[in-house]
Amino acid sequence: MQRTPRIAGLAFRARCFHTTTHLSRSKAKNYIPSGKQSQHHYNNNHSNKHNYHRPQDPISYHSLLTLLISHHEPLLSPNIKRRIMTDAKVSDPELYDQLLTEYFAIIRTLPENQYSLAHAPAFDEYMLHRPSRPHLATLRALSLQDRKTFHNMTTRFIRQCFVNFLAERTLSSSSFSASSSTTARQIASLTHPAESFPAARAMKRKWILHVGPTNSGKTYTALQRLASAKSGIYAGPLRLLAREIYDRFRVQGIPCNLVTGEEVIAGEDDRGRRARTTSSTVEMIDLNNEYEVAVIDEIQMISDAARGWAWTTAVLGVRAREIHLCGEERTVELLQTLAASVGDEVVVNRYSRLGALEVEKKSLEGDVKKVRKGDALITFSRVMIFAMKRKIEEATGQKCAIIYGGLPPETRAKQAQLFNDPESDVDILVASDAVGMGLNLSVKRIIFETVTKYDGSLFRRIDTSQMKQIAGRAGRYRSSVETSSSESDEQERLGLVTTLEADDHGYLRRAMVSTTKAIKTAGLIPDIQTIRRFAQDMPPQTAFNQILTRFYHLASSSKLYSLCSLYQQIDVASMIEGVTDMQISERSQIVTAPANGRVENVSEVMRELAVAISQGRPISLVDVPQFELESIEFADVSKAATLKKLEQLNVLTTIYLWLSYRFPNVLYDREGASELATHIQTLIDRCLNTIEFRRRVSRATEMGEDEDEEEAEESEEQQERQIDEEGVTFRSRF
Repeated sequence: MQRTPRIAGLAFRARCFHTTTHLSRSKAKNYIPSGKQSQHHYNNNHSNKHNYHRPQDPISYHSLLTLLISHHEPLLSPNIKRRIMTDAKVSDPELYDQLLTEYFAIIRTLPENQYSLAHAPAFDEYMLHRPSRPHLATLRALSLQDRKTFHNMTTRFIRQCFVNFLAERTLSSSSFSASSSTTARQIASLTHPAESFPAARAMKRKWILHVGPTNSGKTYTALQRLASAKSGIYAGPLRLLAREIYDRFRVQGIPCNLVTGEEVIAGEDDRGRRARTTSSTVEMIDLNNEYEVAVIDEIQMISDAARGWAWTTAVLGVRAREIHLCGEERTVELLQTLAASVGDEVVVNRYSRLGALEVEKKSLEGDVKKVRKGDALITFSRVMIFAMKRKIEEATGQKCAIIYGGLPPETRAKQAQLFNDPESDVDILVASDAVGMGLNLSVKRIIFETVTKYDGSLFRRIDTSQMKQIAGRAGRYRSSVETSSSESDEQERLGLVTTLEADDHGYLRRAMVSTTKAIKTAGLIPDIQTIRRFAQDMPPQTAFNQILTRFYHLASSSKLYSLCSLYQQIDVASMIEGVTDMQISERSQIVTAPANGRVENVSEVMRELAVAISQGRPISLVDVPQFELESIEFADVSKAATLKKLEQLNVLTTIYLWLSYRFPNVLYDREGASELATHIQTLIDRCLNTIEFRRRVSRATEMGEDEDEEEAEESEEQQERQIDEEGVTFRSRF
């Protein structure tokens, strides 16, 4: 490791211009450090003396890791070799050496961004709320100042990666016979997904594509056709969108049902018959009944690495004579090919934006005083949302609404309504990319506070397609249903977009004129029946998360399709591992719950509910020990810590409601959970209107130097971290 400073220096000069690509079934995908062993925090005591301004391009700290991991020394050490063999339960030293060679051969073939997806969660955990920090520079400073700490840190990190690799490889090589592997590969073949929907294949269907940019009226046109149909179904990406369409149809006097993962409302017509029109989230689309018209919104998400399977299922399986697909131009070629593969007809309708969209000649040059009424400032960190809200309100005297993904959909809708209402005292919106879809906004100008974002695996530049979608929100939304072409209307429809910082303005200009790449594949995941058959081919005591992992590595598909990531399902399966007396079908349903393990108490609550399901024991939400009811009863809505706790409780409530529709006999208290959810949303609304976020906002904020008072107190308690088995410690100042 004596070459570390030189290696770090080389990596420091590397720049990361690429965006994240999905790691398609790479063997390295599952070798991720987990648990306490991945909770490294890195010393940046010495970096404070450097006057870091946000770099023009995000620095690739993965370059450093890639170079370090390519050195065999840490893994060839006799002491470390013995520890790894013990941890991974490998008894044969020759097998160890053989797998070590294979391991390095695999990771050397991975591009930096894919390497990060497979091996960098410890770094990502540290950087989670610090999207603009020059993280490689911090590591480089550490390597120069404290070589021993840096050596121990990277050695342990590398060692845990290889332990996970050995565990998976020895599992696959020793636990399953050759005949079993052959059978498993046959079961895991997803080459003909359309055959899973024979009822849809028996119909003559017509695909009508509505493609164009944001604010072009494409979805409005499709919904007009749905409103005129005798029966129909809408499927959108968000519960918020499904609820909006449901409310819109009811106002128009059209009986409508609402079906989402957490809520089901049965509508009735004047005669008391069940409504024949349904608004749903795409994952909940009805594939059993026949409709005249189906509208599937945001069809470009068919290639999404996590959720694309839902759009593929909807497109291939919905039983409708007319299927209206709304989305971006880059989906056309794929959809035409998919339609031809199942013998369906395709019509393509292209739309142009109803109002012009212009990139302003200059940025705001970092001056928030230039933010004006009707602007929406976009940033990608919860901390920065509140920080910028405070700074704008102090600098301009104008009140801000805020929208981000952690808020309940109902709260987001209320904040959007406050911003849109000309009679309210809210003039400016500060939001995350959650405004990219699902909200009607009267935004005149979009301002990007930054053009880099943490995507769950690494920090990257915003994709051009995503940037265009967010920027497209500029221009009054009512223009999508207006037909007047007067000069005043044209001026009102004009949308403007710019950046807060001059460094980001060039990338914005290039992104807005660039051509987005065509989508090549549609996402897939196995259904419950396939997983059940696959599990029957595995040894009886195989853990469900290992079953999913092995399926992921063995799965294959045709060139039109790609396997979606199963990381979320594997993570949830790990949460409930050890819960006995559960059927594969039960586990298969539970692992699709919207459970984010990074949210406090989610893992514990999932396990508690899984135990109740396995035992058939009825349980209400208030019976769950980890659901802190007192946080609701005695909520101090003037504190930021209260808001954070309420957001966490909202997630737990959503999980309970979601599971209650799958296991109604066990999670029986849906009404009580719904009442709690409503009360939590009310408290969150009060928090947003009451909390005074007293904090300095500067470049240090972006680098993680400044925090909410409550978060800073929590951070102080966790500063001391043990980073290696020899007891080396250091202080991490966040």
